[in-house]
Amino acid sequence: MPEINLHNSQLSEVTAVIRATLLAREGDLAGAGALLLPLLNTPNIRTDVLDLTAKVFAQQGKMEQAQAMWGQALQHEPNNPHFQRAYQLCAPKEKTVKSQHLSFHFREIHIVLALVIVSMVLLAIDIIA
Repeated sequence: MPEINLHNSQLSEVTAVIRATLLAREGDLAGAGALLLPLLNTPNIRTDVLDLTAKVFAQQGKMEQAQAMWGQALQHEPNNPHFQRAYQLCAPKEKTVKSQHLSFHFREIHIVLALVIVSMVLLAIDIIA
């Protein structure tokens, strides 16, 4: 069995990443972030730390910060398809005319449904009376 030599700082970092991963999976994004942020200030930052931090930011809706983390990860691993895809998905999206048009139609549908329901209730009251 190979011997594993970790310095105290490396062991602390690995422990923090494991704990942050568990917290993120449990939905404690603030707790995960609190463990990860200090690791971003270490020399030779690991890509798994950047990736996990980016995922936490993305789940918090902080897409610019997530994209920045994946951008740093890409500097270390430029051909990593996961980092490339995640970086692209974080890019700001412009609302298209089509999506604005669809949201308008959904509002119209809700209004029509509300009117139909009110009409049915009034008709039922009229029938009962």
